[in-house]
Amino acid sequence: MPVMLRLLLAHMLGDFVAQPLMLVAMKRKGWRGIIIHSAIVTAFTAA
Repeated sequence: MPVMLRLLLAHMLGDFVAQPLMLVAMKRKGWRGIIIHSAIVTAFTAA
């Protein structure tokens, strides 16, 4: 699979499938939510 497609797919899965509403609220409040979100997207990218 091309790298860009893999990165896009990982980000879409991390944003819309694996992200509960609580994490969306945390991302709006501060850096902890962004760190958790980044870890989720990284995990999907590595898989």
